[in-house]
Amino acid sequence: MRIRKSAIFLSLCLASMAGLAADTATLTAPEKLRADPSPYAAVVGAVHRLATVRIVDERRDWYQVEADGGRSGWLPRQSLQLDTPAPAAASASQPGPGSDARLVPRSTPRASNHALLLSLDPARARVDGEAAAAIARLMGVPDANIQQPPAAQLDADGLRRALAALDARLGADDRAFIHLSGAGGNPPCADAIPTAGRDTLPLSEFSAFVRNLARKADKLVVIADAGDSRCPAPSINAATGNVLTLSGPRGTTQALRDCLDGRAPLTASAGIASGEDWRHCAQAALGPRDGAARITIGGNPSIAPTPGLVVATPASPRKLLQAIHAQRSERRSVIVGGLRSSYRAGDPLRISVSGPQGGQLYVLAAHDDGFVLLHPSPAAPAERFTGSQSLSLAARDLGTGNVRLLALVTDSPRNFMRAGFSGAGNVATAPADARSLRDLPLEILGGDTSPTCQRAETRNLGAAQARQCSTAFGSAIADLIISP
Repeated sequence: MRIRKSAIFLSLCLASMAGLAADTATLTAPEKLRADPSPYAAVVGAVHRLATVRIVDERRDWYQVEADGGRSGWLPRQSLQLDTPAPAAASASQPGPGSDARLVPRSTPRASNHALLLSLDPARARVDGEAAAAIARLMGVPDANIQQPPAAQLDADGLRRALAALDARLGADDRAFIHLSGAGGNPPCADAIPTAGRDTLPLSEFSAFVRNLARKADKLVVIADAGDSRCPAPSINAATGNVLTLSGPRGTTQALRDCLDGRAPLTASAGIASGEDWRHCAQAALGPRDGAARITIGGNPSIAPTPGLVVATPASPRKLLQAIHAQRSERRSVIVGGLRSSYRAGDPLRISVSGPQGGQLYVLAAHDDGFVLLHPSPAAPAERFTGSQSLSLAARDLGTGNVRLLALVTDSPRNFMRAGFSGAGNVATAPADARSLRDLPLEILGGDTSPTCQRAETRNLGAAQARQCSTAFGSAIADLIISP
């Protein structure tokens, strides 16, 4: 059944408000805390009736929560009563650098996410650090992985040591966030970063550090704040597809935080807020007081800073697949062959897929009414991708009209049932409703959300676990027309 765009928009708005209405909940019945959002998942522990838990994430009919004792797991929605938001002073838990207790993470905290906060102006270190730490948490960086050296230590050599330490902590395909603020000093400063020690770090050297980190990271986000008319915020030369950079005047960090935590309106027509959507929101939040001061964007503006962010914007399934494709790893080349531009519904559709060996292969289609998981079949057992595979599909299973096809090779398995898909013969389908439009990117971009991937240093526990917790994927996309 075709769903009107106005209905989708209303549903998205309601889902967004419901997801942000409370950050704590009370158990209405004793429950088992589970490792995944499934009644068949491993039991992490027990939670008694009337216990209060903190909501971290949401998948379909399950909430991921933090319970007493630092335990994390999933509880069914029907056993929870959402509370009204607690006052900031009373709702703080596990305080860390730049604590802001009112924020609800938009991405599940992961051990593979890191943040380095470099506040160079001692007078602004606290306010800038708090806003930057809030952004880091909204991006899914756990407190243990937020590093904020004291401003007094950040002379040029201190900056080099901090960047080198981040490089040492960063594992292959981890995600990283670097925040640079308060770079005050005497002009000229276009080619160097004035430090807290009153010396400078050449901008070319800082950019070289960023490019070196980008060779290892899956995604890297860099924010440079505190430029003024004498010393503009440094423009970081990334020149790589897995880096997003934002540079702007004083107040840029607070404006970017406001966009991520819902204080400022962040919209995205594709269903996932990209770096350009984020920049546009923050520029509007800065307001006219900053005159001609602009936030500039560099690197890849399509990168989503926090894939778990719910935006109250109508999105079409085909646009959502395009936005997901934009988050792919450029180091994982996926090629689809054998496709024509048009088919009749009764035609067979034979394609070949090549890509990184050892991952999981999924083939998705999107049309106006929803999504179709074409491969694997709901009844097929999970199997590792050997690097090349030929598939024979039925064009009628894709729907009719304009159809977008997305082939994904993920490092770790994805569970599309958690994203609202259900079996329909040889395929699985999901409607174009608010929950599927929200949960599909969460599943594809978020990967495994078990405690193992949140609390362990995955790169130190062997290749199998690193693969389990990886969120990286390669993809290829194609547009087809299916006629009746």
